[in-house]
Amino acid sequence: MRKYIFRVSMLTVVLLLLAAAPFPTGRQQMRAEEAVRPNDPSVAAHSEPQEEPEDRRLTAPTLEAFQKPGAVTLRWSEVTGASGYYVFRTAADGREELLYRGSQRVYTDAGEAMAQPYTYRVAGFVYDDGRPGAASQECRAAPLLTVPADVQAVCAGAAVQVSWQAVAGAQSYELLRAAPGEPDLPLASTAQTLWTDDTAVPGVQYAYQVRACLGQSAGEASQAVSGRALDPARPMIALTFDDGPEPGVTDLVLNTLERYGVKATFFLQGYRVELYPDLVRREQALAMQIGNHTYEHPQLTKLDDAAIAEQLARTDAVIAAVTGETPVLVRPPYGAHDARVDGLIDRPLFRWSLDTRDWETLNSQKTLEAVLNRVRDGDIVLMHDVHMPTAQAVEQLIPALLERGYQMVTVTELMSARGIAPEAGVVYRCAR
Repeated sequence: MRKYIFRVSMLTVVLLLLAAAPFPTGRQQMRAEEAVRPNDPSVAAHSEPQEEPEDRRLTAPTLEAFQKPGAVTLRWSEVTGASGYYVFRTAADGREELLYRGSQRVYTDAGEAMAQPYTYRVAGFVYDDGRPGAASQECRAAPLLTVPADVQAVCAGAAVQVSWQAVAGAQSYELLRAAPGEPDLPLASTAQTLWTDDTAVPGVQYAYQVRACLGQSAGEASQAVSGRALDPARPMIALTFDDGPEPGVTDLVLNTLERYGVKATFFLQGYRVELYPDLVRREQALAMQIGNHTYEHPQLTKLDDAAIAEQLARTDAVIAAVTGETPVLVRPPYGAHDARVDGLIDRPLFRWSLDTRDWETLNSQKTLEAVLNRVRDGDIVLMHDVHMPTAQAVEQLIPALLERGYQMVTVTELMSARGIAPEAGVVYRCAR
């Protein structure tokens, strides 16, 4: 009997305690769910706003969208204090979905992204909380913007002038620049198709790229083109090499040019381009200038009009097949030309002001002395990269010229730095 009374009493106490404790409210229940699922943004997004400590609030990242065929790539700025990021995508019907949850600051939405226009936003989160911080502004993937074509970086004295063709639908263009061994960095944004980089350090060979932009979206960047600025106050000359390329000889010349970071111009024979395309590719990769020296080195004054046109066109074609570019300079073999030849050529013709006669002496010391004893500011120097003594002379010549303060540049750089705009059918021998 006593045991029964004791059990009834205990049961009464338990019932009284339960009656005194209220059931969880909706808000308390939601907090419990968040504790169980702290990383579920859908729960956090619907929870009642709560005041957070100042040091736990996450700012909104800056978001950019880059559209290319079959995909949209999103990039955003770092948010201080964030453990990771959510990427949300909203369709035209207003339906929003979570695309990504992770610590990277780049995400590519491929395939389905092209089916309809989407808007994107990004928010940071903290792992032990999971709720999104402030979201970025919505960023819409723009219609596909094509890659800017015909990008050129031309020396303009102490600056580099970068130009490109307009892209349909673009509102502006972003210019990227990279110094040797460094990543691409945004240089400028402009609505024009021409930009003058007056911050370039003279002598440094930069790589430039351009991409079209529409709002916060951008297309794919163009292939990099190289350009550099020069110091107009210092003397400069253009070293030029004819008749190549030639294995061994051209290799040695390029090795020396690369070692000292100087540039030159190579006037190539078309049939040799076909035989040794890898040497031509290396000339291009080292930012040397390539000119047309006809297909098989005939004297143009002895050819009829059709034969002259064929010699040039055939060489243009083989050089373009290897480099993707058509030469803008012509050097007539033997320097032979007349008014008829000049009138047939749709580009400037370049001869020389200092002839080393290396082809005649075949002596490296005499070639070296021919330059050092006569060189002047603005000279165009003639050599041939088909003779080994010439390549050996270049090994001594370049450091000697650098010691005298000369800048060694391409023909186009020399003319530009001296304010000369070469014209088609006109013959040039120097930049004085």
